[in-house]
Amino acid sequence: HPDSTHWTEHRLRRQRPLESRQALTQLDLDLNNLDWRRLNLKDGSLPREEAFLVNHLTQALRPDDVLMATWRGDGHCDHEAVGRAAAQAALARKAQLVEVPVWAWHWAQPDDPRLPWPRAHRLTLDEANLARKRKALTAHVSQLEPDGPRAPVLPATLLDCLLQPFELVFL
Repeated sequence: HPDSTHWTEHRLRRQRPLESRQALTQLDLDLNNLDWRRLNLKDGSLPREEAFLVNHLTQALRPDDVLMATWRGDGHCDHEAVGRAAAQAALARKAQLVEVPVWAWHWAQPDDPRLPWPRAHRLTLDEANLARKRKALTAHVSQLEPDGPRAPVLPATLLDCLLQPFELVFL
């Protein structure tokens, strides 16, 4: 939200963790049994914090853990930094890495050669899980509401991609 008077950096730093927690709750995940961490890093600064992320993740992971992260080729600097750090830490700790494309749906086509299709796996969602996913997505108010005259961060076309009855992950 560059230059936004409504979604200032200070407001977003408070709002985004609330949205994430609400979304996880909507997915019916037991937050007491999920190792979910917010590191309070500044939006757009994760490439500069990549070594910190690798170190933090390497210390937190155990062999055979499953680490889910944004895809390292996603097209958003923070998503890519998290993906690269997760890949390094997972390799070092022999954990399984599951990468999830998010912003790629802004620029990728279904047969886009820039995506690692040989690593892609499609996870079909039943109606109940799709409904939970839909509710979880609505928790991200800061990305769904227009910002004055500006369109929402998540355009309708991206929402259509995100609400398909499947998840696409890279293993």
